[in-house]
Amino acid sequence: MIIDAEQGIEWQRSARTVTAKGNATAVRGDTTVRADVLTARYRESADGSIEVWQIDGSGALRVT
Repeated sequence: MIIDAEQGIEWQRSARTVTAKGNATAVRGDTTVRADVLTARYRESADGSIEVWQIDGSGALRVT
């Protein structure tokens, strides 16, 4: 998954979230989610890999 934003990205390790603000975009495969603010929730597996399992969006939300 690729997450990008014009106003910045905030990583909260203890909460296991990444919040992207300002024309935020998240892309996985053929799916793109755009919003004013996106919050991705992730989990870590035993091998150290990270899986984004939920994305919340607010303001001008679009999914393509």
